[in-house]
Amino acid sequence: PSILNNIYVKYSTYGLWIKDGSHQITNAHLIDGNYGIVMEGGTIEVVNAEVVNNTYGIYVLGGTLTIKNSSIHNNQLGLYVPLASALSVDARNNWWGDQSGPYHSVANIGGKGNSVGGPWFINFSPWLKSEPTQQSINHPPTLSYSQDPGYASDNIENGKGICLIDPHGE
Repeated sequence: PSILNNIYVKYSTYGLWIKDGSHQITNAHLIDGNYGIVMEGGTIEVVNAEVVNNTYGIYVLGGTLTIKNSSIHNNQLGLYVPLASALSVDARNNWWGDQSGPYHSVANIGGKGNSVGGPWFINFSPWLKSEPTQQSINHPPTLSYSQDPGYASDNIENGKGICLIDPHGE
């Protein structure tokens, strides 16, 4: 699997866009964008992430997602699974912005945290009762975008974020 550690993406259309493959992501800060994480397929494990102030915190169209010990709050919609076929979402042990957990129209109507939308069977319980400690990123980025043609091989478009594709189809 690809391993991404200490990611900081701000003001992007897509913070992380997972198309396929297997990925492990730790210490990600995906903030102030349209989508923190978009997942179309593949397998992703996210640990110690901050998904905050996005229109959609996490948007799952397919694949297998596990996210834990993360902070998902102040998004217009915290976690959204629009298709019943995207069944493999494990969002247990996360902070949703309130001790009562995420709001869900069936599974947690008393939740005052970020909302979870989609099928009632999304697994988000138990949740953390307080925000986990996030590792700060205080070193320069190792992957960046610039208008300079020397950065063209990074496959990052201005404002789009990071797209993960398995070139081997695995």
